[in-house]
Amino acid sequence: MIEKLIEKLNKENQQELSLKIKRQEKLNEQEILKVLETLKTFNASKEILALLNQYEDAFPKQYYQLMQFRINALLDLKQYEEAKRKVLNELEMPYIPSDFEIFLKDCLKEIDFYLNEDKFTLQVKDLQRLDQLDDAHLLIILPQLKNFNLYPYLDKIQTLFLRQDIQDMSKSLLLATLSDLKIDYEFAVFKNNVQYLIHPVELKDLREYPSFQYLQNLIQQKANEFEMSDYTNFKQLIETYLLNLYPQDLSFKECDHLFYGTVKVFHELKKEQELLKDEYLNHLEKYSSEVEKYYQKVMDLLKSF
Repeated sequence: MIEKLIEKLNKENQQELSLKIKRQEKLNEQEILKVLETLKTFNASKEILALLNQYEDAFPKQYYQLMQFRINALLDLKQYEEAKRKVLNELEMPYIPSDFEIFLKDCLKEIDFYLNEDKFTLQVKDLQRLDQLDDAHLLIILPQLKNFNLYPYLDKIQTLFLRQDIQDMSKSLLLATLSDLKIDYEFAVFKNNVQYLIHPVELKDLREYPSFQYLQNLIQQKANEFEMSDYTNFKQLIETYLLNLYPQDLSFKECDHLFYGTVKVFHELKKEQELLKDEYLNHLEKYSSEVEKYYQKVMDLLKSF
């Protein structure tokens, strides 16, 4: 990072400053601000905090500007608890400049959003950073999206659908939300390692899918074979797999393979082989590779939680 910093400063005719950095000489007030601004362009939040710690309390006249750099760096690093502590400490001071107070209150709103505090209510301005959410925070705000006109933010939603760090499950839930809202727009969606073109308005509720109904009936038919807790867990695991797959559907034969692949998962997890033993072995004898395929898929899904 030091090399990048020096290179950029040299391009901006800041040779004297870059030389001082090379020699690790002490910087003055304006030089510190220049270096911080330059580091910010590289999103070098760790380096910003290190520099601020090095010059802590050295320039009291620039206290508020330096504190803004510190809080923004903490937010960029997702150190929300520490950022909140700093913000609240500043807000408790007897006097703070009005523009700094506005900055602090905006930061507090953002921090509360990411910490999922009960008092957080999604507002229109929060939708401006919809495309920047991580997977966990997308799940937090999904129920509140139904309260807004999302058409001005479709490009941000499109970004979410193509991001590989957003889980398939989250994308399924987002699609279901958009389907409920009858959003008429074609999204490119990267899911299950494949890119699809999907119109949410054309999607059905998962519970209306033939595969979902088929598996619900199959599980119900076998209910007496399960212990009560196993029955609930088995049913939830099947439903979770189908939701993760949504809006893809399965054939009835694939549903059978998924069912017995999930039986194998329960055999492995419970360290016993009695659940639906005879019919499981009969199906396994005919379709061992297919059962193994869905067993691995369900195990991968469990590991992703």
